Amino acid sequence: MNRLKQLRKESGISPQVIADTLGISRQMYYLLEKEEYRLNEDYLRALADYYKCSSDYILGRTPLKNMTVADIKTVDDMKRYLGLEDGDIIKLLFIDPNQDDQTIPPDALEHILQAIEFVRWKYGLRGENTKGE
Repeated sequence: MNRLKQLRKESGISPQVIADTLGISRQMYYLLEKEEYRLNEDYLRALADYYKCSSDYILGRTPLKNMTVADIKTVDDMKRYLGLEDGDIIKLLFIDPNQDDQTIPPDALEHILQAIEFVRWKYGLRGENTKGE
């Protein structure tokens, strides 16, 4: 179910009330709800304020209503924000659930390792995955 529809139903609000709040027609709101029309920044901000949740929640980027990217300080925060378990991070980066083949493309793995190496270098972190200096 689309997050906008879910939020509206949870709130017990009619589509017309939300449309009036946004200053659009009910038909236009239905298009937003059915994802047939893309939310612009103004609508997204207004809906997040109206429902008292983050825009990331509305966009389906996080399962947590009130956590934003600014709240991510640790790896555990990132996992909660994305709704992931430890093993899911690798799957998120490499595995296409629509494919039978679950192999990690070698060039993708190399790019991810380079990105990790860069972040470790940029923030002065050292670890097993840091290549020799």
